[in-house]
Amino acid sequence: MMRKIIGCISAVLLFFVWCTQSLAMDSVLKAGEISSLLMDTTIKVTEAKKNKKTGKTLSYAAYFAADGTIRVQHPDGETEFFNWSVNKDDTLCVINNVRVWGSGPSCGYLVGDNQGIYKVYPMKNISSEKNKKYVSVKKAGHVLTFSNIQRGNHL
Repeated sequence: MMRKIIGCISAVLLFFVWCTQSLAMDSVLKAGEISSLLMDTTIKVTEAKKNKKTGKTLSYAAYFAADGTIRVQHPDGETEFFNWSVNKDDTLCVINNVRVWGSGPSCGYLVGDNQGIYKVYPMKNISSEKNKKYVSVKKAGHVLTFSNIQRGNHL
């Protein structure tokens, strides 16, 4: 009988720990956190939508320079340049990435999973509650995934 009670209590505690971690993973990074994460780093960027021609998910390396530029290097060696900024409303903005966002500046929220993987969500997919922003469960489609984050320019 005592083992069953201890087992039930342990299960409940594990469930609460799991729920707390899951909620924390869905929190949007603040502007300062985004800047310190991305500035002077090379990352692997993976687009969420598959390429219409090949049916494959596109991945490439990107260097986020401190001067607000992004140098993207595709696996085939093609290089592109964009601009990036972080706004006071905690959004990461990429300017003129037509393939992913369309024309003009496009902004989204960055959400981490506590394992070095970050996803960029369009602004419409975010809910706010008491000065905190969370990914909306109903609209959780993201546009980009950032991984393999390394300090410095490794292109």
